[in-house]
Amino acid sequence: MCVFAVVVAALLGVQRQGLEGLRRTMADERANVERRSARLSEETSRQTEAVTDKAELERLRGDREALERLRGEVAALKKSVAETRPLPARKSRTKEGEPPDIAKDIVPSTAWRNAGYATPAAAIETALWAAAGGDTDLLMKSFILEETARRKAEELFAGLSVETRRRYAGPEELVAFMTARDVPLEGARIIASKDGSEEVQRVAVQLRNAVGSVRQVQIDARNTKDGWRLVVPRDAVERYATQLSGH
Repeated sequence: MCVFAVVVAALLGVQRQGLEGLRRTMADERANVERRSARLSEETSRQTEAVTDKAELERLRGDREALERLRGEVAALKKSVAETRPLPARKSRTKEGEPPDIAKDIVPSTAWRNAGYATPAAAIETALWAAAGGDTDLLMKSFILEETARRKAEELFAGLSVETRRRYAGPEELVAFMTARDVPLEGARIIASKDGSEEVQRVAVQLRNAVGSVRQVQIDARNTKDGWRLVVPRDAVERYATQLSGH
């Protein structure tokens, strides 16, 4: 009986030691799992922060670039406004109640009229009125091509494609179309010239564009049996040829 008790006790002791070892092993494994889980959580957190930081950085970079573009646009707008501010209006010399006189003041295009061809100033106003209204037939009647200009216009017209030539009745209509496109359609003033003769006179014309800038051009007018007509010089046709070529 004593021997049996000793054996049972020994077996129980061995079993208890095995259970204790198993518990320690399981505890160690649990600790390892918790450590790995903590490291994984920490790494995941760092990666998440890194991704968030990168996204935030990209957003901030985008905002900064947008801000720079906006500043550039604002600066360009300020410059544009400063450069294109209309010229101060001058007091009109036309009496109240009278129609605007293009020979006295810069008259807006809405007040231009078909003034006929009795004088160089009338011929110029008529041409301007036709250009503003896109009336190329009347505009063609308002000018004549000097001989070298006619040859250049014919050469220019002949060099166009067949399809393009079909749009115009001839070189004169092509020149009329280009002239109408070249005229600033905002306002004009005609300055009568003291130079010239009964046959030819040179007239200064001030043309104002939509932003208020004014440029002055010299136009020759010739007295014909049908009244005064504007003379289109060769250099004007050459300018139109350059415009059509895209250079």
